[in-house]
Amino acid sequence: MVDTVSFWKSIRIVDTNNRVAAVDSMTNTIQTIDYAHHEVHEGDSFVGGYAMATAVAAALIVAWKTPAGTKRIHVVPEWITESKAHVSFLEGCTWNTGTGSALTPVNRNRGSANESIVLGDSTGAFVANKMVKDPTGLAGGTAIGTNYTWSEKKVGSSARSVAEFVLKPDTAYAFSHTSDDGNKGAIIRLSWYEHTDSN
Repeated sequence: MVDTVSFWKSIRIVDTNNRVAAVDSMTNTIQTIDYAHHEVHEGDSFVGGYAMATAVAAALIVAWKTPAGTKRIHVVPEWITESKAHVSFLEGCTWNTGTGSALTPVNRNRGSANESIVLGDSTGAFVANKMVKDPTGLAGGTAIGTNYTWSEKKVGSSARSVAEFVLKPDTAYAFSHTSDDGNKGAIIRLSWYEHTDSN
């Protein structure tokens, strides 16, 4: 007869260095973190964006391109406004290359030297680990996300599972905020991790 108690006690979950997974002493549950949190630890999670006051009908824009390849960008867009405003998340758009200024993504694991794969072209050619702040001539594309607010509002507190976009490779994207009520402050914040699908 199999001693099932001894059998289950003999099971261990270990990593490649033979370190045993932690178990909570009160509940006997295995201690876990979600995948997005894991990517922070791996040094593959980034944040980028900026804040400023905007004039009526003037837009704050953060634009970037995803590289070709198998690595995917899982992004959650966030924005805060103190005025009536509308926002758009565009896919497959265009802008005037060599315009705007460069934004450098921040690695959320401050001990990691990893850089983001996102591409920006404020210098005239697309380079890695850059985004573009306020390029001119933003046009075209498909609006994959839109929103409008009639007053001060923060958007971005939704669960990642309902707010996350997995971006196409080799595709241009832009997130824009346009004020409809004078020179009021606004913030665009983009949080993402970069992951290669398992086969």
